[in-house]
Amino acid sequence: MEKRRVFALLLVAVLLLTTLAACAAPAAPVAEQPAPAEEVAAEAPAETTGPAPAAEEKWCSGVDIVFFPGGSPGGPFATVVYNGAVAAQKDLGPNVEYVWSDWNPEKMVKQFAEAVATKPDGIAIMGHPGDDAFG
Repeated sequence: MEKRRVFALLLVAVLLLTTLAACAAPAAPVAEQPAPAEEVAAEAPAETTGPAPAAEEKWCSGVDIVFFPGGSPGGPFATVVYNGAVAAQKDLGPNVEYVWSDWNPEKMVKQFAEAVATKPDGIAIMGHPGDDAFG
């Protein structure tokens, strides 16, 4: 019984110390020394040819993607995946079609075959019924 009590007290002490360490104020950042002037060399901007890209044109503009977030709209996991995909879509600019499967393996395989038939530039799958299902 005594060993259990000592172990429990040690465990509580370790947990308290860990919690206190995690809550401590961060250390002050160390100031970096500026580089000597003779070592700093400015690079000339690279020359470009052709017209500048339109301000709204993004890296993946014109790219068609079919995205399978898994689950159903509003599901706890699928919503997180979907929100990440929407943020990436906003940043990169592709055309994205979102396809929901309710985690139904037969439905997922059918939807995948339909997506392949549309010949998109890319297909993104989150969660699938196994590698064997896609042959």
